Amino acid sequence: MDRNKSITYMFLAVFAACAASTGALAQPGGGKEAAAMGAQAGQGRHGMGRGGKHRYGAYWKSTLTDEQRAEVAKLRAAHKKRKMPLKARARALKVELAVLATTDDPDSGAIDKKIDEVLRLKREMMREKARHIAAVRKVLTDEQRAYFDVRVLKKATHGKRMRHGGGHHGGHGH
Repeated sequence: MDRNKSITYMFLAVFAACAASTGALAQPGGGKEAAAMGAQAGQGRHGMGRGGKHRYGAYWKSTLTDEQRAEVAKLRAAHKKRKMPLKARARALKVELAVLATTDDPDSGAIDKKIDEVLRLKREMMREKARHIAAVRKVLTDEQRAYFDVRVLKKATHGKRMRHGGGHHGGHGH
C-alpha cells in the first residue's frame, strides 16, 4: 500500500508542476499581434471564424489553390506514412519502460537503455515533423506562409490542447 501511495503522490506532484508551469507559456501583450492577424482575416479577437474553427487551423488552408491543396495532401499523406510506425513504436517503448520501472527490483541499466530508445524515436519524429513543415512551406505563398507559421508557432507553445476544441482527445485526457 505504501508503494501505491508514493506513486500517487509522485503523480500528483508532477501534475501540479505541469499545471503551475502552463502560465509561463503565455505571450507578453496578451496575444495582440495574433488577434490583429485574425482581424485582418475577418475574424474576431477570440480566434473563431466560420463554423467555429480556429483561425490558424483553417484559414491558411482555405486560401489554397486546388494545385496547392493536392500537393499539401500528398505531403501530409507521406508524412503520416513515415510518422505512424515511429509513433506506434514509441508508444510500445513507453509501455515497456513503465513495466521496467514498476517491477519489484527495477534494473536501472535496462530503464536507461529504454529511455534512450524512446528519446531516439522522439528525435526522429521531431526531425520528420520539421522536414514536413519545411516541405509544406515551400508550396505556400508569402501570405499563406505567414498564417501557416503562426499556426506552427502556436502549436509549439500549446501542443495538443489546440486540437479538438482545445480539450482532450476523445475524452481520454491525453
